[in-house]
Amino acid sequence: MPMGIKQQNDMFRATIDVWEDKIFFNEKEYPAGHFAAEILNVSNEFIVASAGKAQDLLAILPGVSCADRDALKTMLPMLKKFLVGIITDLSAIEPFSLWNMEDEMLVPEVMLSGETLNDLINPGRGRDFFIQYLSAAIAAPFAVYHFMEPARVLVDNFLSHLDKRTETYFTMGVHDAFNHPKFKELIASAHIPNVEPFTYSPNMRSSYCFARDPKHYGEMVFVNRLFFDSYMDFFVYDLLNGMHHGHAPSKCQNCGRYFLTTDARKPKYCDGMAPQNPHYTCRQYGAMNQQKEKNANHPIFQIFKTRTSTIRKHHQRGKISDEVRQEALKVCEELRDHALLDNDFAQGEYLRLMEQDAIYAEVSRRLGNGDTHDQ
Repeated sequence: MPMGIKQQNDMFRATIDVWEDKIFFNEKEYPAGHFAAEILNVSNEFIVASAGKAQDLLAILPGVSCADRDALKTMLPMLKKFLVGIITDLSAIEPFSLWNMEDEMLVPEVMLSGETLNDLINPGRGRDFFIQYLSAAIAAPFAVYHFMEPARVLVDNFLSHLDKRTETYFTMGVHDAFNHPKFKELIASAHIPNVEPFTYSPNMRSSYCFARDPKHYGEMVFVNRLFFDSYMDFFVYDLLNGMHHGHAPSKCQNCGRYFLTTDARKPKYCDGMAPQNPHYTCRQYGAMNQQKEKNANHPIFQIFKTRTSTIRKHHQRGKISDEVRQEALKVCEELRDHALLDNDFAQGEYLRLMEQDAIYAEVSRRLGNGDTHDQ
């Protein structure tokens, strides 16, 4: 049986299989620390709006708990709206997006249909499930909301300046953060006190199961299966377990996104697409910028400067239009960047393609304008 099989992951609980420096969620493999790093990229505006829905639901929960049949019946459409909104928001965030969303969306549809009203009013399993589900729907967005800021402060202020990115150094960074007065003050000032507050010691239940060894298909291994009744516990555990294995979030100095590092290097850039140029990753784009700074007199740049200077002069003298100038400069930039990443291209085709006639011929092809300059 594969790792992560037959787990229960829904509004009430998170379940993961832990093996070496990996975790398995619904049969899919992730490096330890993956979910804690990804949750840091949720936009503040998005999660504030989602937490606002949870807060609205929290405000009416006491009234729901003591409502009579007629009062509760009038509340059902509003409760359904809150729950569908919260589930929709969570569906855009890992690990919630990995739930069986079709089944999760059916819960408020069936539970609040009106046909189950007697079960919601009268003591019993139906009413218990109803109240517990509302509480869980309130807790999940607040787990994200109350985890994000402390975790970002930990990463930005206590982990980013470490001399090494190893378990020992991460431990020292976490120790310093968790004992820092301002960090404690940040935790204590949670938006909604006592609703999924940040925890220093995540709670979980543990068991063992059998699974197929991912490295050796024909062999079986014991796997530690962990059960979390709180998503805050899940996020904090994933963050700390990742650092136990030398994995930790880092902030990309190009795009600003958080990404998980899995070795002792101190990376500056992630492997996501650079917002400045979708043809390159942030790592490639950063390398190009470093190359530009270090090699301002490199032949690649000398050729680039000469050609772009000529193009600007042609524009000033009225030989080419502004549209042609912009496209020609774009072609030169693309060729320069390609040369910086490919030595063979730099030593071969680059010089030919950067010739004036070749640049204008490419611009002509792109714009479909025929001749682009005065021959």
